[in-house]
Amino acid sequence: AALPYRESSSTARRLTSISIDTSILHKILKLTLFYRSRSGAQLFSFDALDFVRTFELKLRQGPRWKELCGQISNPNLKSTCEPGYSFANLVWANRTDTWYKWWDTNPATYATTGNGPEPLPLKAAVALAERKQLHHIFFPKNWQGGADTNLLRSVFEFNLQCCRIWDDPAVKRDILNELGLKYKEFVVNELYPLLQETKKSTLGAGADIEIFWEGDVVTSHEVYSALQSDAFMAIGSATFIFCFLTIHAGSPLLSASALFLTILSIPLAFVMSATLSGANRVTGAYFLSLFLMIGLGADV
Repeated sequence: AALPYRESSSTARRLTSISIDTSILHKILKLTLFYRSRSGAQLFSFDALDFVRTFELKLRQGPRWKELCGQISNPNLKSTCEPGYSFANLVWANRTDTWYKWWDTNPATYATTGNGPEPLPLKAAVALAERKQLHHIFFPKNWQGGADTNLLRSVFEFNLQCCRIWDDPAVKRDILNELGLKYKEFVVNELYPLLQETKKSTLGAGADIEIFWEGDVVTSHEVYSALQSDAFMAIGSATFIFCFLTIHAGSPLLSASALFLTILSIPLAFVMSATLSGANRVTGAYFLSLFLMIGLGADV
């Protein structure tokens, strides 16, 4: 849906110095990254945080990420995806007061880009997160303060400009569909492969940090990708069942008919369920019935 940017939103409260035209509608898409220590060790170490920073910089340097965030997103809201909200960005913040001297009594100012030449002390970074009211994003709910946690979270928000609030509904729909396709292409061709590659590399290298993610499009794409890869196993099982039935019954036609009727029970069950309950939305859970039926057929 196309949504106006509202000053009551959590993002707006962190961008109070920016004036946003509320007549502009946006397609808002979010990506959340979670980092957890496999051994239960604390993530407040420069090695762990440098891994997070390097990984997220690699994400942000992708060509489709740059296009979505730099060209299609609202320029006034670009900071929600570049650099986004990440504790590692605070640790490697850039000093913006270049004329600061040691005797200056004014507080230092930083840009939380993650590109700083050297890290801040961890206690200073935590204090900066609290001052910017970002600790609720970065740290778990049970965090009691201090520089100790084995969980971290980073959030990126793409506020893609759609149209004006008074534009024709058909125009809005067309632009929203185009933006949705662009974001899906970004997820399928750039974001998800990099997430998978990084997760596999951390497993293969025996790294202590484990990565999880959730967000618009990427969560559903992950589910359907897993189903698509597992479908080949179901095809192999169905082929074995067909061959076994053909040998047992002596009739390929009878074997194919039996297998067809078994698989036909899936859409039949969906139609009956939708008729009785009134719910006609197809989710990833429905596809699990394919593996269930093939498994039962193999056992029988």
